[in-house]
Amino acid sequence: MSLVVLIKLCAPMHFLFRYQLSEAHCHSEALSRMTDHIFYDILYSTEEDYEQARELLHRILKRDLYKVVAYKNFSTKLLKEKEKAIETCSSVAEIDKEVKERIKECKLGVEKDIKQICERMTYCKFEQFKVVMTKLDMGVEMEDAVRGTAEKKNPFNNIYFYDKNKLSEAREIEWSDVPVFPVPEGSIFHVHGTVIYKDVDNPVSKNETLKDELETFKAELMKLWK
Repeated sequence: MSLVVLIKLCAPMHFLFRYQLSEAHCHSEALSRMTDHIFYDILYSTEEDYEQARELLHRILKRDLYKVVAYKNFSTKLLKEKEKAIETCSSVAEIDKEVKERIKECKLGVEKDIKQICERMTYCKFEQFKVVMTKLDMGVEMEDAVRGTAEKKNPFNNIYFYDKNKLSEAREIEWSDVPVFPVPEGSIFHVHGTVIYKDVDNPVSKNETLKDELETFKAELMKLWK
């Protein structure tokens, strides 16, 4: 996923109704044109502006991807922080700003843990890692609270699912059976941090010693997070 984000940032393509690739998702007409052909438009382009994006696409084709080392779920902690913000903030924008600050603090905390462990490692260096924060927030209960209503609505309650063995029959299923993130049912709010090893000059696949040390690194990280 990190490579995909980098490609969006590195490819300043303006053919999507004058919008850059990193902006197209904010405009419905441009978004409707974002099909798989964009991948090949970038891959086979000859323009210098797309060089970095082309290199990343070649890495994807070779499966030369960043190694995901660990995940940490902050949903429960940040949900409490968001509920506090709902009580004290006067607008959705203020709530969102407050939540972003708390997410930033969580990221800094993970980076601090990584740095602490790297000081005891031989091959793992702090600059070889990257922390990516992912946030999923349907916003339904936040919006309702700001408008003064106490009811919380789970949008997944209005979704019907198809079984691959019964494609002609849609059905409701229990929330606990939905194969998505472990999101608190009443809030549809999820935040997790992903620790990625990103040193392409020293890939894990070609260094068994580094691979073993990364396993030790992960174990140490899990101990800190218990």
